[in-house]
Amino acid sequence: MTVEIKKNVATTVYIHTEKTSWALFVYDIDGNIFLQSDWGSYTHRFRGFGNDIEEFLKCLSVEYFVGKLSMQDVNQTRTTKQQKEILALLTGHFIQALKDNFIVVINDK
Repeated sequence: MTVEIKKNVATTVYIHTEKTSWALFVYDIDGNIFLQSDWGSYTHRFRGFGNDIEEFLKCLSVEYFVGKLSMQDVNQTRTTKQQKEILALLTGHFIQALKDNFIVVINDK
């Protein structure tokens, strides 16, 4: 058995908007991404992303990203159309936050 503890290797991005409510994206240097939100919990592990997971995530299309997240619904339920629409909004905000170096003000009223 191998146990490895890594500290200070993950980045957390919190998003809150009136339209989508809240989401917490966590990604690490190994390509793991976790999304916890009031619209569900999702995970995915990207492989072959190159040298920089953040640069890789910035280049993802929203549709591709949602497809990867909704394939592995932690709740073991089918991702509904409404959930996918909200995931698209949340992942769009997440990708934009990365592109803007986390300085994003979103007003979706």
